[in-house]
Amino acid sequence: MRISGLLLTMILGALPLAVAAQDLIPAKRFALSQDIDLPGGDIASAFDTTLDACQRACLANTQCDAITFNTRNGSCFLKSGPGAGEPYAGAFSGFVLAAEDGAQARAKARRAELAFVQDWEIEGIIQQAANLANDHLTNDWTAPDLMTAAADAEVQGDFDTASRYVGAAINLTDAAGDWAEY
Repeated sequence: MRISGLLLTMILGALPLAVAAQDLIPAKRFALSQDIDLPGGDIASAFDTTLDACQRACLANTQCDAITFNTRNGSCFLKSGPGAGEPYAGAFSGFVLAAEDGAQARAKARRAELAFVQDWEIEGIIQQAANLANDHLTNDWTAPDLMTAAADAEVQGDFDTASRYVGAAINLTDAAGDWAEY
């Protein structure tokens, strides 16, 4: 298929508009823990599924505020008001965290400050942010504990571990300063 110069110009010219219309941060996200079950509060379940699908199902359900995913059999449990976490090998559990009011508007304003980031890179950056909960587990750590561990790892010269701790802290805080450190 051959694309005319005018059509190609129209498509490429529309890319910045598509990026501008795109949400730069999710309205809701997860903080995940490994080997933890959240008992009770089940509102729906699915079997032979994935952790990503489990998270998407919860985010799409307005009643869902937590999940437990059993890696042993691919089962997903959407939850509302579950009990306290209990050890369970092979489970991932997480709570839904909402973006702060005005975060989307602040993100769009900050986007203009990031001239070094090309529009074609934005989708990958958004995907990295969306996968942060799966890449950096919070477990039962607090954000200050994670940032202290990150600083300790950085002093030791272990920058990979430091970035994992900062990534986990971001899951809890979504703070701009933490993102800058990451």
